[in-house]
Amino acid sequence: MKTCHTIYIPTENCNIRCEYCSRNCNEIKDSYYYASLDDFRNLLKFLELQNYEYHTFEFFGGEPTIHPHFQAFHTILDTEYFNKGKQLLEIHTLTNLIRPFYFWTYNWPKQTKFSCSYHHHAIKDSGEWFAKVYYLNQKGMIRDIKFIVTPENEKEVVKIYEKYKSDEYKIYELVVQEQLAGTDWAEGIFKKYDADYLEDYKPKEDFYKMMCSCKFRIAENGDVYYCWRKFNDKQAKPILNVFKNSLKKVSEWHLCLYHNCDISDIHYPKYSMKYYIEHKNEI
Repeated sequence: MKTCHTIYIPTENCNIRCEYCSRNCNEIKDSYYYASLDDFRNLLKFLELQNYEYHTFEFFGGEPTIHPHFQAFHTILDTEYFNKGKQLLEIHTLTNLIRPFYFWTYNWPKQTKFSCSYHHHAIKDSGEWFAKVYYLNQKGMIRDIKFIVTPENEKEVVKIYEKYKSDEYKIYELVVQEQLAGTDWAEGIFKKYDADYLEDYKPKEDFYKMMCSCKFRIAENGDVYYCWRKFNDKQAKPILNVFKNSLKKVSEWHLCLYHNCDISDIHYPKYSMKYYIEHKNEI
């Protein structure tokens, strides 16, 4: 089944500003754009024009939950758009889970899932933090918990990880930021604790000038890109802006101009130009 997997960054702002942030969200900008409810509805109108039957929708950041309409966005997704014959498979959010307990008791749609990152330096009360994990997990809304380990916090974080990793739910992972890739310290952590990188931007294969089906990555200001490579390329132009431009259906396939692929985009089908031309009515 053809599924449209949209990642939306409702804000690049963050409430903890980790020094090791891979998205540079620890750098304070002069201003941030917080989409209105009508802006968000325009985003969904754009997705509707793409005419996919199945959708997954992901909130990314920054810390997406600090957007003032974050909860309302979920209700709109559930009640205003995906009741029109479209099937919403999942609403997924990457969060640091720092918002207070009452925030998480919202009436989330049944498709809601959270991936939570444990940032030791920002958590004043680990008992309260894990109480939120327990609550959401009881509701079936936790996908995974990632303990971010660094040379500075290794002793404390590993101790907490060891405490919870045998939990019956098997949702806990120990992860290292990719900036530490290749260091002796990181290799030692992998061997001792079966850890992994939080993100991996190493080249996997050369996809230059192949046709790719990845879509969509939408910035906080409404700019739409096909993939993370284009999103992060300061020279790349967006397809359109869903908050400002006239909305339209865009091509399902796009030409890749990069030699490697982001780890989260690599699974999307990619074909040589020759194969695409010969089989475009079948794929």
